[in-house]
Amino acid sequence: MKRTADGAGKENAETIRPDLHPLSKVPEAQFGFRAGYEGGALIYAGAIALVAMAYFFTKASHTYLLWTAFILTLPLGATLGDLLTKPTANSALNLSRYMSSAAIAVFMVIYILLFNQRAGEHPGA
Repeated sequence: MKRTADGAGKENAETIRPDLHPLSKVPEAQFGFRAGYEGGALIYAGAIALVAMAYFFTKASHTYLLWTAFILTLPLGATLGDLLTKPTANSALNLSRYMSSAAIAVFMVIYILLFNQRAGEHPGA
């Protein structure tokens, strides 16, 4: 614990041991494994796949499914961003912001070229 000028003790992120943090072992303790960045991305991608299956195979509200998928893309993007930029000691790729942005841009261009969309006809036209 660090002491301030008035002598009062003050904890900060540098003085707290990470292994004593109350949430540091929650995933392992509850489920017996640590998902990591790759596992987390697969979990969110799987949830989005379930939403897509619900879109095609159920009569669930398409508005509800759209917003559910949209909300799930936010933690998926954050997890994939962490996978690209966090240190290799954390099982990530340790790319800089610029390299990770370039990797995402290259992926997007390849994806657009491989899966291009063509305009369709409107059913009422």
